Amino acid sequence: MAERFADTFHCRSHAHCRVCRDLDGGRPWRVLMSQRFAVPANMLDWDCPEGLPWSVEEINVPEETRPPKKNPCGCGKVRTPRDGGPPTRPSCLHCVEKHLGAAWVLIAEHQNGYPHRLLAIGHLHEAEEESQAWPKLHTAIREARRAYQQSGQAPDFLAFSEEVARRQGTASRR
Repeated sequence: MAERFADTFHCRSHAHCRVCRDLDGGRPWRVLMSQRFAVPANMLDWDCPEGLPWSVEEINVPEETRPPKKNPCGCGKVRTPRDGGPPTRPSCLHCVEKHLGAAWVLIAEHQNGYPHRLLAIGHLHEAEEESQAWPKLHTAIREARRAYQQSGQAPDFLAFSEEVARRQGTASRR
């Protein structure tokens, strides 16, 4: 027996209320949900288990469960020191160094024809995440990742290497 739609995260999170409660425009979405879950009364135009009316406005959806606003790129907003939020994980210079080194190797291999672009972007992102305790370094890595991702411009890995070594209090290892 299929799980009841009203018991799923899709329903309980209220993240989909506006599309679900759009009587005509939301019908294709409700059809998809009815194919995966047991829906109220086996109807496509079911009554909301939370009592929300058809054509509910965002203001009437409980705020604590509203879907997050999207960034211009379409992704959800990540909380970082840039916007005053707490870091998403503890920062570690050794991990920053490890991920920058991996990205450096992968970008060099990509320039030689190997299909490692996506892996390099992933390591740059991990270095970005691991560097949140140092906002200037964090921002520089983020900007370098975005430049590489958007235009293919390789980061200045020597400068990053020297900056990480300086912060670690060690000599640069070239």
